[in-house]
Amino acid sequence: MTSDIPGERARIIKASPLLQAKVGSGTITDDVVEKMQQVMDETQIDFAPMAQKFLDQLEDALKKAQAGNGDAALQIARMVEPVMQIKGNAGMFGYELVGSLAGTVLNFLESIKAVDKSVLEIVEAHHKTLSLIVKSKMTGSGGAHGAQLQNELQDACKRYYTKMGITPAQP
Repeated sequence: MTSDIPGERARIIKASPLLQAKVGSGTITDDVVEKMQQVMDETQIDFAPMAQKFLDQLEDALKKAQAGNGDAALQIARMVEPVMQIKGNAGMFGYELVGSLAGTVLNFLESIKAVDKSVLEIVEAHHKTLSLIVKSKMTGSGGAHGAQLQNELQDACKRYYTKMGITPAQP
């Protein structure tokens, strides 16, 4: 199985027996899958208020980290939670760029062990960018501008990894 990233292969993670027991076994028929897809396609839920709630949580986590509240692990965990929620929900509502950017920052946060000024600047820039995208209801990939935003965020993370001698976490 391959991933969407050129040159990378997807990891297949086998579900634990406990999870399989909770979910059950067997296949889902094509008509059920089509009905579920139709419901998702026709749902008119506005993602912006949901995303704003998570962005507010991220802003609060940033303020606490800037004030030095909590140790590094707690500061990182406070930032990871809303970013993870944004990443997990964005694609379902057509905000592919938001999900992609959140995925990059989530990987970044999972790669670091300490919070310093540079970390806070990267996460704060991410917060501002996502806030603008969500406020303007920019769905989809964002086209050329979206690709540029994604590249700039990835470059900022790479510069930090290089500066700090960090090997990034695998997405």
